[in-house]
Amino acid sequence: MNADLPLIDGRTAADVVEKIRATAPFYVPEWSGGVDGDAGSALTGVFGDMVVEVLQRLNRVPERHLAAFLEVLGLRLLPPRPAETVVVFTLAKDADRSALVVAGTQVMAEKTADHPELLFETDENVLAVPSRIAALYSTIPDTAGGREKVFGHTEAWTAGSSFTIFHGTENLQEHALYLRQTGLFTVRSGVEIHLSGVPRALADQVAWSYTDADGRETLFGARFDGAVGRLILSTGAGRPELGRCVVNGIDGIWLKGVPKVGADGTTALARVKDAVLRTVVGVGTRSLPTAVIHPDVAFAGDVPQDLTVTAGGDFIRNLLPFGDKPMPLAAFHLASREVFSKRGARITLRITCATDLDVPIERVQGIGAVFSARLRGAGIATAGELLSRSDAQVAGIIRAPGSARPASSYLLRARNIREATAKAYYDKAGAVSYRSGRAAAPGPGLSWEYWNGTGWCAISDVADSTGGLLATGEVTFTCPADMAEVEVSGQRNWWIRVRLSSGDYGREFEIVNGQAVAAGFTPPRLGRITLSWDGTDPSAMGEPDSILTRNNLEWDDGLAVLRTGAIFRPFRPLADLRPAFYAGFDRPLAKGPIGLYLDLAEIDYARDFKPRVQWEVYDAGASQWLRLDAEDGTAGLTRAGIVRIVVPGGGVPAPLFGTRLHWLRAVLVAGEYAPTALGAGLPYRLRRGYLNIPRIIGRPAHLKGIILNPARWRSWRQLPSNSPPIARGIYLNAARALQLTSVRNERPGSGNGLPDQSFTLARKPVFDDQVWVNEFGLISAAELDRLAADAPGRVSRVTDREGRVSEVWVRWEGRDDLLASGPLDRHYGIDRSSGLVSFGNGKRGRVLPAGTNNVRVSYRTGGGAAGNLGGGAIARMRTGIPLVEKVVNPGPCGGGVEGEDISALYRRGPQSLRRRDRAVTVEDYEGLIREQFPGMALVKCLPVCDDRGMTRTGWLTVIIVPRTADDRPIPSAALRRRVEEFVAGHGANVVTAPCHAVVTRPSYVRVSVDVALVPRSLDQAPAVETAALVALRRFLHPLTGGWDGGGWPFGRLVCHSDLYRLLEEVEGVDRVASMAVTAIDEMGRRMELGEADESTRPVDPYLLVSSGDHRVAARAGDA
Repeated sequence: MNADLPLIDGRTAADVVEKIRATAPFYVPEWSGGVDGDAGSALTGVFGDMVVEVLQRLNRVPERHLAAFLEVLGLRLLPPRPAETVVVFTLAKDADRSALVVAGTQVMAEKTADHPELLFETDENVLAVPSRIAALYSTIPDTAGGREKVFGHTEAWTAGSSFTIFHGTENLQEHALYLRQTGLFTVRSGVEIHLSGVPRALADQVAWSYTDADGRETLFGARFDGAVGRLILSTGAGRPELGRCVVNGIDGIWLKGVPKVGADGTTALARVKDAVLRTVVGVGTRSLPTAVIHPDVAFAGDVPQDLTVTAGGDFIRNLLPFGDKPMPLAAFHLASREVFSKRGARITLRITCATDLDVPIERVQGIGAVFSARLRGAGIATAGELLSRSDAQVAGIIRAPGSARPASSYLLRARNIREATAKAYYDKAGAVSYRSGRAAAPGPGLSWEYWNGTGWCAISDVADSTGGLLATGEVTFTCPADMAEVEVSGQRNWWIRVRLSSGDYGREFEIVNGQAVAAGFTPPRLGRITLSWDGTDPSAMGEPDSILTRNNLEWDDGLAVLRTGAIFRPFRPLADLRPAFYAGFDRPLAKGPIGLYLDLAEIDYARDFKPRVQWEVYDAGASQWLRLDAEDGTAGLTRAGIVRIVVPGGGVPAPLFGTRLHWLRAVLVAGEYAPTALGAGLPYRLRRGYLNIPRIIGRPAHLKGIILNPARWRSWRQLPSNSPPIARGIYLNAARALQLTSVRNERPGSGNGLPDQSFTLARKPVFDDQVWVNEFGLISAAELDRLAADAPGRVSRVTDREGRVSEVWVRWEGRDDLLASGPLDRHYGIDRSSGLVSFGNGKRGRVLPAGTNNVRVSYRTGGGAAGNLGGGAIARMRTGIPLVEKVVNPGPCGGGVEGEDISALYRRGPQSLRRRDRAVTVEDYEGLIREQFPGMALVKCLPVCDDRGMTRTGWLTVIIVPRTADDRPIPSAALRRRVEEFVAGHGANVVTAPCHAVVTRPSYVRVSVDVALVPRSLDQAPAVETAALVALRRFLHPLTGGWDGGGWPFGRLVCHSDLYRLLEEVEGVDRVASMAVTAIDEMGRRMELGEADESTRPVDPYLLVSSGDHRVAARAGDA
């Protein structure tokens, strides 16, 4: 019997017997009445038991009256609720077509130690496609000059990690123009690179850089020469040289241009997005005059030369290009990758002979002041420069203007001067090299050559002012267009060589007058060689080997486009105007409905925040996005749910983000993701679990305790303004499943044509019921047509083999009761808990017509808390489907609640009558929420408390705690939303109309106990410690703790007396030696709770006790 109902007569059998014995002397004095075992005592006992049975029936009268009264009111037991989840179907790897998974497909969680075998059924049709997710990206377009963002989620999704949609840790977006020209870009420092055909915007708004040998990016100096229409990039002397790197799998030396970024973080993308290249870019380079470029390698014959230079730039040892005794056809090889790779450029070798370094022409003995002045006036300042001239040239210089002396005399004098100069020159160089007094031999003839890929060829346009390398001067030539790398003595480089092709630099002996006379050699001795080039003449400029751009993770070959005559746009922004989330599939998505499940983390957004997300599929054939009519179960990516789409056609893959896939995207067309100030649903102090511990003692216990202090309010105002959705997983081929089993076409009985007929279905509880009645021969064709027109699918005809109608089934409409039904209404009443189906009496509802098996019922049954399983528990198909290989539920099953028992109905019924489904008082709100959500463990309403935790009229804060096994149960965001929607529909308009109802979670206070126990025996110490820990955890559980196992109320902390009593009742405990109790809030702040202040300790009404970390030590007692 319900304890809340009145007890009419509480007498027991002993009371009745005692009353009989007390009155017996007045009615039957001949019976003693006090002797046990006689017939009278036996009859008295029997009569007492019979009276008690009557009294028990009498005491149940109020309960029966209450039940009848509740029945009249239409109140019935609430049926259990089925658990629901999302199941994902996977097709076989070799599946070449889709498979339709119809609604009602059964999947199963196999029996375990924790639960029996449970069946789930899908709630909707889904087309399982063989496609698989291959790539996930988010994009944020350029807004107000801010940088575009592209975030990749594929790696996190593949690893099973969560990721943030519309956000990420690394921005993959890059807008870059790359130019490769391995030969022309092989430079060190002190060079200029000229680019023709480049618009001015690519100079003013683009930052140009290169990768050095260490892999670092180094910026160029950039300027635009409007006179010639060139972009000129320069690197000063001492800057890192250009190094090789790999761009899009191509190794080489690359220049890189990206839109400039301002100090405020804005980019120049908007100013360069319209810049175009109309022709292939021309590339030319030149060394700056300040640059000092030395050769890389040199060989005299096969002998490597030491090219080490001093601080002044001279070789530390003089270089003999042909050795000290040059022989005919001797060769000198010189290599420079930087200089000789510049095909078409004008190359200059500046050569300084070693003997010229310290021998001015005035110091050559025998020339004289007059001739010295004439030679210097002709530009000959050193002995080496004089030796580079022939006898005739010297004679012409020293001859006085208008002189009458014969030319032969000047020729003889010039020969003598050259011999004296040669002696001084080679004496200074440390060599004895002079010719005998005979006529001078012809000068050496040199052949300058290059490698063309197949052989050595002569350089055709050499200009040599060194006199065969005997004097300081320059050698200039145009780098041949077919010059190539070659390996010389094991060194692969860009080489030229010079050979002694004719003449000589002296001999060992000479024949004079038939006699062998010792002679000598005058080999070239070089003190310095520097190189330079200039390839900026239009005729010398070449084309890049590659022009590539990187935009939106895609590579474009600009060189190929420009060679077709089309224009090329280097910088291509995202086409998106709004943030978008992309999913790429390896196979096309075709037809549908296709279910895409997005497992999103729970985030609370403002109640008026309703983002609009548009789902689109890319049609590569038409090069456009097609809008889909999607059923968005995620409410704009604000909660976990299934997006159901139907995709037209199959399509071909499209190369987005550098990957050729079939693409689907969600575009945020309206709204911004901004979380409410409540965060997880709480005012800031509540959300953070804020417990003002230093002010607990002596503070008022009511609403003042939840007002924010200024410091917390400032912190709240600094919360981030954008909280995009967090995806824990994304699954294709998803469908919703409920822990229900379908029963189809059950025949509960036959109609007898009498009023108030009823049937009890074979299984209960009942969900999604459909009752069909065969009215063949009882309904007119006109009425059938009307029913079919009003509700398509309500009439079903069955024909025989000859095509004649033999059965006409009409679907009747279910009602909780028939009180409002008319005499002709095809209504039936359904009690879902008991499975009772009742029909009308002709006044309230139509009478069920007579017939044989003329009633059939289809319904689903199941439900209860047993279906609340974990993720992965459903892993078996009960209904076989071709091509479907497996099924799994990626997330937990939730929402299953046991049905209501009769005692709960007795408690609920009177309150329902009083509240009439509307809430006014705090108790009304709490009662209605408990009634609507049977799985709710605790409900606490705080009146006049707003969403900041401030006292404010017209506001209501509801704190809810779900019944779970967690140590500190937290309501999900979905549950909080459902409760909030319920409160909005059943509360007072002053609260619900302006959305002043806040549903939130509790603030847990962890109570930690540090206790020393004295066991009755030291042998029991380990068992005592273990039992005490178990008792503390059980006692301090927020829902199942306390003395009665009913949990802890809001706003009450545990007392020392409770803990003393608890621990002293542990088996084996003699007494509690010492104990310290600490309260710890959710921010980790601690406070010791003393015994003295327990009676005066007010606590905030939203606080809830939970078990913390305990330390229990058993020790011996004092002697």
